[in-house]
Amino acid sequence: MWCRNCNIETNDTICPVCSETTVEDIPIEIYWCVHCKTPIIQNVTQADKGICPLCGEKIKYLSADLRPVFPEERLLLELLLDKEPNEFIKKSVWASNSRYYIDGKSIPISSKTFQFADTDSLINKIGHHKKNNSYKYFEMYISNFVEANKSRLNCLKTEAFEFVRKMAAKFDEEKIVISFSGGKDSTVTADVVIKAMSNPNLVHIFGNTTLEFPSTVKYAERYRQNHPQAIFLTAKNDEQVFYDVCEDIGPPARMMRWCCSMFKTGPITRVINSLYRNQQILTFYGIRKSESVSRSKYNRVEDAAESVKIQQQTVASPIFFWKDVDIWLYMFSGYFILLRTYSLKNWRII
Repeated sequence: MWCRNCNIETNDTICPVCSETTVEDIPIEIYWCVHCKTPIIQNVTQADKGICPLCGEKIKYLSADLRPVFPEERLLLELLLDKEPNEFIKKSVWASNSRYYIDGKSIPISSKTFQFADTDSLINKIGHHKKNNSYKYFEMYISNFVEANKSRLNCLKTEAFEFVRKMAAKFDEEKIVISFSGGKDSTVTADVVIKAMSNPNLVHIFGNTTLEFPSTVKYAERYRQNHPQAIFLTAKNDEQVFYDVCEDIGPPARMMRWCCSMFKTGPITRVINSLYRNQQILTFYGIRKSESVSRSKYNRVEDAAESVKIQQQTVASPIFFWKDVDIWLYMFSGYFILLRTYSLKNWRII
């Protein structure tokens, strides 16, 4: 537990110093190792804070969260900055919001850069130069990143697996569902739950709102093919067209958010009712509190009627306290395990 008021770790739900309510997640900070050219994720309380676990050298603070920049985005960045195409191909490139880090050096990108970009010209340039783009150095840096953050990964997995098993113990396995959206968070959640329970046969429900990107729908189908033992169901409103409804009653608004109930919650509820009728179920989903201010107010487990949109389910998020960088760390660790078993040409990062 962590007291945000006193900035101390404690085992109590109430801070023994200031008597304020504590929170479960201990803050992390991301540092940069100049020698290894990789981000290091560290708890604010850990004993060896500020030291690289790979080379033992001192490291400097970088950001509160981070994500990798894949070679395709790196090429776009180079063009937006009027750099030579693939100029940063040998560098370790990361990002946090609109700020990019090239070998640890901060490069902010203003909104005007995107607003006034010549998209047609960019498309042509990307098409021309992509043949010389490469994953070689990207994969080298990502391999270092996974190696440097093994302790963080082990802590994440241990805690998440224990949480899943604790929650699943309260329900029959046939009443456990994985909510699958086709995004990175729901993909990681599905993997965590399957491994924690050692059960590849769990029910997955893919909520197709009819507004999904074609690549998301294709990925969901690919996931289904790669997990043949899973019971994979799609919840979709085939009776109405989103844009037709917009013409009839107006677009969704803050005070009239009809889109969720009509194209997401409603179809998912119908699928759940067809499977379980009025039985209470447990749904694992990929909500994270760091995603937004509104989601930071959620609880990791929600079972109160006023908090759950679909009344017959208890919802729980194994990755509730994870940051973006944690999600990528988990996915990349699995990716490099696959590379050790199969040739690179047969595998692509999600």
